[in-house]
Amino acid sequence: MVFFTVGAIIAALANNFTNILIGRAIQGVGGGGLTAITEIIVTDMVPLRQRGAYLGLLSTVWAVGSVSGPIIGGGFAQGASWRWIFWLNLPFCAIGFVMIPLFLNITAVPSSLQDKLKQVDWFGTFLFISSTASVMIPVTWGGVMYDWDHWRTLVPLILGIVGLIGFVLYEIYYATHTLIKLEVFMNRTAAANYVGTVMHGIIVSSELRFFRELKLIGH
Repeated sequence: MVFFTVGAIIAALANNFTNILIGRAIQGVGGGGLTAITEIIVTDMVPLRQRGAYLGLLSTVWAVGSVSGPIIGGGFAQGASWRWIFWLNLPFCAIGFVMIPLFLNITAVPSSLQDKLKQVDWFGTFLFISSTASVMIPVTWGGVMYDWDHWRTLVPLILGIVGLIGFVLYEIYYATHTLIKLEVFMNRTAAANYVGTVMHGIIVSSELRFFRELKLIGH
């Protein structure tokens, strides 16, 4: 919440594009953390038979935000100021800062901070994040900033793929406390759901980019 709020304020007060990027990066870190920890809390505290309802509620929030967000943001950018796109987040952040300490009651696991830090897969986390970023960056700018066969696109893409393969091997053979328990992929039903989720993400992202390109060329 703190990262998301601070990032929104920095972006709203920015006077140049560099500061906007810095604010959005900080806000993105906070937003990614909010998404991940929300799902972690649900899976940790909600019984399996009720989990679908809670995850459905979260998905509803995503659906409403995905549809209304671009419309509201575009309206502010055109009719008022683009800064309101970031200021609009602050009332919701304020609600979160009040509601979280009032309603989130988590019993801490009785162990020292040092013991907890030892349970983190630091190398696996670094390898996974760096490899994923190395794949996503060239996929994002491929065909836009550089051609798909340009070395600036191919080199990080290949390194990222190799890194992800190395991550899987590390998690299987070397990691003591694994970042991702790969045995969940050994279940056929779970694996099919994961594949479907990946395909869903690819299709949605492709559609969004397709319509964005149509808007840019004036159709």
